[in-house]
Amino acid sequence: MVIQLVEAAAILALVAATVVAVVAAGAALSPPRPGAAPAPDRPAADPPASPLPPNAVLAAGRLYLRVLVPTAPAALHLTARARDRRGPAGRPAVDDAPGQAPAYDPDLVHLPVWAPRTLCGAHWTAMADHAAETEALIAHAAPARPDAYVCPTCAARVAAAPTLR
Repeated sequence: MVIQLVEAAAILALVAATVVAVVAAGAALSPPRPGAAPAPDRPAADPPASPLPPNAVLAAGRLYLRVLVPTAPAALHLTARARDRRGPAGRPAVDDAPGQAPAYDPDLVHLPVWAPRTLCGAHWTAMADHAAETEALIAHAAPARPDAYVCPTCAARVAAAPTLR
């Protein structure tokens, strides 16, 4: 008898919770009734986020931009800042194409301060954005691609660079 009462109470509680969920969903999805009090003000969306700086990493006291190379899209490559005016002109992290890298600070990503070649000598196409970074992490997690996250040559050159203080 006690077991049957407990089972009946559990079923009743489940039915009550279902009814409450259905009524709440219906109220949230239905249009407001004429003459009903207006819903409290809520922000329409999250406030806009601050623009992100270029996707760079500080290693051994130097700043390196994470970039993409067309011949190795699953690995990130690194490029250093352009050294001086006697060498090749620097290039921006992002080309001037409208809408490219919208989450990043346009004033910073369009500065022509990055070397045109990666540390392994390849020409790079663009700064690696968050989507490219995620793809590289996923490729790195694959058992057959343990070195896919960062180009091994670029990483070795960063490790061999003297530390700036």
